[in-house]
Amino acid sequence: MCDKFGSTDVDGGRFMVQNNEWGASDGQCVTATTQGFTVNSGEHAKNDAPASYPSIMSGCWMGTCTQGTTLPTRISDLGPISSSIAGAIPAGTKSNLAYDVWADSTPKKNGHNDAMELMIWLKETGGIKPIGQQSGTATIGGATWEVWKGTNGGVNVISYVRQGYVDQANDLPITDFVKDAVAQGSVQATDFLTNIQAGFEPWTGGPGMALSRFEVGYGGVAATPGPR
Repeated sequence: MCDKFGSTDVDGGRFMVQNNEWGASDGQCVTATTQGFTVNSGEHAKNDAPASYPSIMSGCWMGTCTQGTTLPTRISDLGPISSSIAGAIPAGTKSNLAYDVWADSTPKKNGHNDAMELMIWLKETGGIKPIGQQSGTATIGGATWEVWKGTNGGVNVISYVRQGYVDQANDLPITDFVKDAVAQGSVQATDFLTNIQAGFEPWTGGPGMALSRFEVGYGGVAATPGPR
């Protein structure tokens, strides 16, 4: 898949893999797998921002809703949502391994979200930093995270950067991060969580990055194929 904004359903529609070369034109291509993807081409060379966000998604995004999701859901009504992930960044690549979680003021299923972008950085290489400034720390899911706050295009951005980088995480409590973002003032409890994405934000390099596992459990139950 080489279209800049190309996407494809995987695992019976449970997830959607996206190329999403939004910040460059280096010819990025990805190969989708059942629970992830590999980046095959697109040798990026950015100094000031990510070149792309190749990723896999559960929820509703740009008019597509994956099967088995309970999203969009009002944040105050969220049950326990957890996710597991595993990924690899090759040597010499400047990137992160990160979730990108979005909220909107309405339960819409298409277009860009306007309430919050929440990122969870499990790892970064090359010294890159999130948008904004560090505002403190938080303890979530048995780990300590730097909390960064900023805005992007008028949307609040809150990022959690793990202290002690890892290549994988099991049963990461997504709902706990969202509820902490409410307490931090980055989103309202009346807003709606719309989708959960996971992937990489390469600044330089790119080929060889691979996400080998992505799972999302809604209310403790994994998303399963069903009516959209």
